[in-house]
Amino acid sequence: MRFFRKTFIFHGRASRGEYWWVHLFTILLTAAVGIISGGIGSLMGYSFGNGSDIIDSPLSNLMDNAAIVVELVLWIPNLSLSVRRLHDENRRGWGCFVWPRLCCLCKVGGLLVALRW
Repeated sequence: MRFFRKTFIFHGRASRGEYWWVHLFTILLTAAVGIISGGIGSLMGYSFGNGSDIIDSPLSNLMDNAAIVVELVLWIPNLSLSVRRLHDENRRGWGCFVWPRLCCLCKVGGLLVALRW
């Protein structure tokens, strides 16, 4: 798959199809890992509905941890793909870094305003 071969390549271009197929793959993979880890947890007798009986278990966050591992493994390849897609649209790759920081700044600002009132 071209997506994994170009993991650390931030120059060049990525087609629209490559970009959206990779995002579909990421969503499906994350969902599959969540379903599988939830199934494993329920087979082991852990219920995800009632939080009182799973707080002390070592597998209490199995679904969250499995999804986080998948997202961390795919983070750099997705970032390089996004930069290459922006290059294909004749834009700078820095847009991948500006918008998430701006959203984070807005959330922190909203939290500070909420705490002050």
